[in-house]
Amino acid sequence: NLFDLKNIKSFLEKLKHIKKIDLLVNNAGGIINEKNNINKSKNINLNYLSHIYLTKKLTKKFKNSKIQKIIFISSHVHKNIDKFEFLKINKTYNAWKLYKLSKLFLTTYSVILKKEKNKIKIFTINPGRISSNFNIQNNKLLSKLINVYLYIFGNNTDIVSKKIIKLIEKKTYNKKYFYFDIDKPSKINQLCLNKTFQKKLLKFTKLKLSNL
Repeated sequence: NLFDLKNIKSFLEKLKHIKKIDLLVNNAGGIINEKNNINKSKNINLNYLSHIYLTKKLTKKFKNSKIQKIIFISSHVHKNIDKFEFLKINKTYNAWKLYKLSKLFLTTYSVILKKEKNKIKIFTINPGRISSNFNIQNNKLLSKLINVYLYIFGNNTDIVSKKIIKLIEKKTYNKKYFYFDIDKPSKINQLCLNKTFQKKLLKFTKLKLSNL
């Protein structure tokens, strides 16, 4: 239950004995059936805040690593937000909109982190439609329909995984590119580069994680 941020704190306690981390993959995610604002949203907790909290705590263990790589699994849906929706902090959104916002936040944070952590290689990846079990919590019927769709139209999980592994194992790292459609460089939503938006997001993130 990564949407409950207190569970992540407990999980981190179990990792205290680990002295070094080479690679951090932020992959867990999904859609929780809810109507909420971003301040109380479980979708935002699951797909954004949980990853950022883990990243903040675990990058400290990169110190003794020569590899130092972070992977964020994003989505093309982050490009479907074309307004400063984030500024409407008390507005109620449906689950799908909250999911899109969470991926926008995650991609934006990866931009910020890339500037802060020069030594760490950061890959933000849109894996596209893949044949995996995509679960919408509290909505079994819609989950089944989506999984049938992904089974028919989704890319093979093994093929996509191998392409991503090949990408992150490359000896050369071009700082110019860090957002990929599987293994191909791609453009991000221009909102992710907006400094005002970045500042608002950092303020929100700091506030949400300050009580942990």
